[in-house]
Formats: sequence, structure tokens, C-alpha cells
Amino acid sequence: GLLFGNKIEIHESLDFAFAKSPGHELQKKNILHYSGDSLHAPGPVFIKNNYRHYPPYYDPSLYEITRITASYFVVNLIRQFKAELDNERSDLSDVTFAICVKIDSQSRLENLYAVTSYISKYFKTNIILGEVDEVSKIDLKLLPSECSHYLIQQNIGLLHRTKVNNFLIDKANTPIVAILDTDAIVPINQIIESVKSIRNGEADMVSPYDGEYLDVHMLFKPMFGKLLDAELLMINRESFHPLAHRSYGGLILFNRVSFITAGMENEFFTSWGPEDKERIKRMQNLGFKVKRVNGPLFHLGHERFENSEYVSETVYFEFMEEYFRISNMGTTELQTYIDGWTKIKFSEHEFTKYK
Repeated sequence: GLLFGNKIEIHESLDFAFAKSPGHELQKKNILHYSGDSLHAPGPVFIKNNYRHYPPYYDPSLYEITRITASYFVVNLIRQFKAELDNERSDLSDVTFAICVKIDSQSRLENLYAVTSYISKYFKTNIILGEVDEVSKIDLKLLPSECSHYLIQQNIGLLHRTKVNNFLIDKANTPIVAILDTDAIVPINQIIESVKSIRNGEADMVSPYDGEYLDVHMLFKPMFGKLLDAELLMINRESFHPLAHRSYGGLILFNRVSFITAGMENEFFTSWGPEDKERIKRMQNLGFKVKRVNGPLFHLGHERFENSEYVSETVYFEFMEEYFRISNMGTTELQTYIDGWTKIKFSEHEFTKYK
């Protein structure tokens, strides 16, 4: 057409907006060119090159994009597709995952976002967070919608995890409760098998792994945070250092009524200690059915401070003495001992429910 001297015009229906264009441009343009950078954009922009190695559906920062840029059109489509994916999740609506956490490092916070997103990605379920701190350090916008968040306002002292766990168990209104560490990842099939065992009355308490507690190499941790797929960890499990071979920590699932009957968490353990082993032994000695599931548990690394180890040799011996005392009790003696526990529960005014 140009060679023959014709005048060429591009029809306005072929005009397009960029991802970084102001959002109102899509009202008069039919095409969105969604690649490019955020230079000179009036707000947050969808940049597709960020997702060359993982899909965008579970990236919480993506949802900070608003109608101020044309990117919102893409994000809205992603939200619609994620809703379809969510409908395919396994139904664990009868389960509450209880997470006690004190954000003592950036890595701990990253682990919390990864663990809650992982659970939310695969399950229709409930998650309750009990955050112990003077003020909250968690960005609630980055938590899945399934999360309820309580702030236990405390600015000094060690993390009394067993007491916080009891508060969360009390708040749970599902027949099955899972006490989940901020840093623990268990393959989905192992969690589902554990829940089925409790639903079918085959067990009152289930450890969803066989005791192999593997520390995820720091190279894999950010990859997992993006993919949220335990298969990445399973494929590379031989590369991870084993922290323990007979562990019961990280994640435990139980029939809520059975565990309440067994005394709930032992609040004698006022800081980091052997409560994970003690609760198993106590349930067994009381005659409840306890089982394990084959497969590993993966630990996401973090800095270790006072709430990740015994605070002193004296505390270690005190806690182990309590553990051995309970381990050696028969059913009647143990039930009498539990009946004598006086648990001073947190009062409601000590908690602020954020979400």
C-alpha cells in the first residue's frame, strides 16, 4: 500500500494499552499489551517476566495491584482462574490448623507465609494463628483468606507455646485439630491419609510422617516459597540434612474431643521443650489410639534464638523429668495427675483478633 502511494491509517479499534497504562485507558481501548516494565506507571504493575519459573496464581503480592493501572485486568483474570483451582482443593473443612508463632526473624516470617499458603493451596480448611508479640509483625494481606489471626500481646519473656496452643484448640470449632509449626512442610498425601485415619476412628492422634525430619537446603527454600509444591522437596530429599529420625515435632493431628479428654497441651512446658514427644506418650498411656504415616517432614530453615532451644541446663532437666514422669505412669495414675492440672487460660482481653 505504501509503495503505491496509498495513505495508511490504523483503526482506533486496534489501539492498545500497556500493563503500566492508567486503568481508565481500558475504557476506550480494546487490547491490553500486558508485557513491559513498571517505569512511569501510576501504580503497581503486572510484569509477566516475574513468572517465568512459577505461576502467578499464589503470589500474594500480585493482589496489591489495583484499578489504578491496566494491569488490574490481567490480575482479575488470574483471580478468576485461581477460584477455579480452589474449587478443586481437598475438603478439610472439618480440620483446623493451629499455628503458634513469634516473629523473631525475617526468615520466620517468610516461612509463615509459605506454610499458610501451602496449606491453603491444597485444602479447603481453617487456619488459626496465635501471634505472640507486643505488636503484630505479620502483614495480614499476605495471609490466605482461611486464616484467623489473634495477637497475644507480650513484649518480654519466653514463648509459652503450650499455653497458646491450648487457646487455639479452644477456639477451634472443628472435630479435628492440627498443631502446625511455622516452619514445617508435610506432603499433601500424608496429611490426607492422617485426616482419614481420624475421621474413620482408626486413630485419635496421628503423626503425619515417620520421624524423618529433613532440613531444607537454603537454595531450595525460596523455590518452594514460589512453587508451593512438596514434590520439589521429595525429589531432592537426599540433598537435605536429617535433623532427626524419630521426631514427632512439626505437625500433629488429633481428634479434638480425645485430646481435650487427655488434658490438652501440658502447660508445665513453659518454653521450648519435649512437648511433642510428651503428648504422644500421654495419649498412648491413657489408652488412645496413636499411629504414624510413612514419609518425611521438611523443615524450612530460620535463625535460632531463645525460643528454638532449651534456655538452660536446669530447664532441660526439669522438662525431661516431667516427660519421664508421665511416660512411666499407668492409665489411672496419669488420669488422676491430669485431673489435677489447673490451666490458667488466657482471658479474651489479652488477645486482639485481627482477621
